[in-house]
Amino acid sequence: MFPETASQRRHFSWPVVRLVSVILGTALWCASAGYLEAATATGGIQPSPNTAPFDLSAPTENLAKVANAVALHTFSLTTQVNFKGGLELTKPVCITVFYDSYSGRAYSNVLNQAYNAASGNRLVFNDPEGLGTPRQATLRIKLFEPGSGGCGPRVLGTSFDLPTKRVNLDPLYDVGVRPIQVTRIEDCPMLRSEFGIRWYSPDDRQHETTSRFGTAKTILVPGSQWNAQTLTASSNYHMPKVGLYGFHIPSAPSTVNLIPAPLLAGKPMAAQEIKFQMREPNRRCTVQVRYIIDRKISRYIDPSSPAAQAQPQEGLLAR
Repeated sequence: MFPETASQRRHFSWPVVRLVSVILGTALWCASAGYLEAATATGGIQPSPNTAPFDLSAPTENLAKVANAVALHTFSLTTQVNFKGGLELTKPVCITVFYDSYSGRAYSNVLNQAYNAASGNRLVFNDPEGLGTPRQATLRIKLFEPGSGGCGPRVLGTSFDLPTKRVNLDPLYDVGVRPIQVTRIEDCPMLRSEFGIRWYSPDDRQHETTSRFGTAKTILVPGSQWNAQTLTASSNYHMPKVGLYGFHIPSAPSTVNLIPAPLLAGKPMAAQEIKFQMREPNRRCTVQVRYIIDRKISRYIDPSSPAAQAQPQEGLLAR
């Protein structure tokens, strides 16, 4: 199963797939990325019963054990590379993951750890929000077994590259619509009594209620607050739509998608204010309708949690 010899080359040479080499490990082990996070797992991630793991051969038994203990999970724009704990190794194994996606130079985002038999390993990459649109990420995983000593710079040993893996990332958003406000701009008898309000929430449901201003200039529409979690552009949610009886009443939901958000200075708006006026010229009545939509990107989630929604990636799950 394991080759008896390995080709000799420096660690900072870039092998393709399953390239075996004796390497000088300075550059790759010391690489880092500014906005990335790394964490240590509290336990191994179990594979999906319908997903076959890799069955990888490697030049040493230690490298083969670690190579077949990897699992890849994604959630929103977070990608996690996990190695289950509990492996009995005779030498340390160094893990380096190269991540390439939305921005920056190719594979410029790098995380590395030494394999942790007690708790396993978790290496976490958070992709930039960018335009808030789906994208694909590519990962290269390199394992390195030092000839002697531990992981670190200027170490000779044997390396093994896992097959390159591509994953699809779909940004998830937690969305809230604040209560709808109606303000009197131009008063008239119609606004001094009870009036009807109809609105469609982002899930395309129709709502109706009645309200009155009384002595107030601005009122909040009862029950108009709305929120939902982990929405994507494919979730089929739409912008709210509001109307008042005596002015204009909408007869169908909006067709404008709720996700992604409009851009402001090249970035998705975290808080989007919607404000417009409605006027009834015959009665000389004018009101202003206003509400705010909050969108927050949902990122890290622990795939070992009972409530996890992280998606195991086909073909890369721990045995």
